[in-house]
Amino acid sequence: PYGTDSFPVHERIARALLALTHGCVAAESLGWPGHRESTRAALDAVRARETALTDTVPLRWAGMLVSEQTRQFAAWRDIPGRFLPPVFGAFRMGLEERLPLTLLNDWDLDTNGPLSQCRVLILPGASALSD
Repeated sequence: PYGTDSFPVHERIARALLALTHGCVAAESLGWPGHRESTRAALDAVRARETALTDTVPLRWAGMLVSEQTRQFAAWRDIPGRFLPPVFGAFRMGLEERLPLTLLNDWDLDTNGPLSQCRVLILPGASALSD
C-alpha cells in the first residue's frame, strides 16, 4: 500500500471503520500516489457515520491482552510465528462473534485500570507476565 492502492475500496472502508469501532484513528494515506480516491471513499464513510461515532463510550465486556512482555521476552526470536497468531486469532474470533473486545497492554492489568471494567479476560499466548 505504499505506491498505488493495493486494497480494494471496500477493504479500505472496512479497515477504517474497524479501527474506529475499537477506538483508534482511521489512518489514511492522503498524500501517497494512487490513494486519493479510496481515501476519499473511506473518509466519506466515516463522515456518514459521524453521529454514531461522536460522544461514545467503550462497552467493556472482554479484555484481551496484547502482551508486550510476551512479545519482547518470549517471542522475540519469531514474532510473526510465535506472538502474532494467537493475538490475531483471538481478535478475529471476537470480531466474527461480534464480541466487544477491549485491547489491553500489560500495564492495564491492575485492579484500578480498564481491567476492572471487564468481566472476561482473554490471554492469547501470554507467557511472560509479572505478578
